This record gives sequence, structure tokens and C-alpha cells, in this order.
Amino acid sequence: ELLQTARAAAVLSHPNIAALFEIGQDGPHRYLAFEFAPGELLSAKIGGHRLDVRRALDFAVQLADAVAEAERHGIGHGDIRPETIVITPTDRPKLLHFGLSGFADGASRGATAAAAKLH
Repeated sequence: ELLQTARAAAVLSHPNIAALFEIGQDGPHRYLAFEFAPGELLSAKIGGHRLDVRRALDFAVQLADAVAEAERHGIGHGDIRPETIVITPTDRPKLLHFGLSGFADGASRGATAAAAKLH
């Protein structure tokens, strides 16, 4: 199921989704290599404070477009929350580990740059 989901996620190409570049195995360990998404996690960016309404709506529209694109491919994210969204230096939200959160062991900010350890 993991490899099937990863292969499906690898076809996603959207400016608000961190791309999955490689699916591989190193000995007994499988890995996924995602696009590095520079920026700050949304959870850190808001830090318990409200976002400006216009900015929040802009983020919501961009993220909804990303989710709609994935749904067209039959893929759901499964774990959208402030810890799975990076706000890039150009102020664009980017969804991390799309569709694969349930498989990653401790998937975090670092998983966007390299490989997430998988079950």
C-alpha cells in the first residue's frame, strides 16, 4: 500500500505541494525523498496568533487548489494541519508529505529535505 500510494503521490505537480522525487530502498529501509520546501511551518508562523484575514484567505485558496488537484488524481492528504504546511519565503503555503503522512515515522520539517523513515 505504501509504494502504491507513493507512486500515485509522485505524479502530483502543483506549486503548493512539496514534490515527491524518489521512492527507494536502502537495505531493509524504504525511503521517500521530497522536494526541500524552505520557509517556516505554519504552526511556528502563527505562533498562537491570528493571521490577517486576507492572508489567511489567500493561503486557504491556494491550499484548496492543491487539495483539489490531488483529488483529481484520487489522492487525499490525510493529515492537513499547521505542522504539515510550510510558508515559503515568497509567502506561499506548501503542503508536505502529501498523502503519505500516515506511513511516516515522525515525519517532520526535516523530512522535506531528505527521507522520512517509513514503517
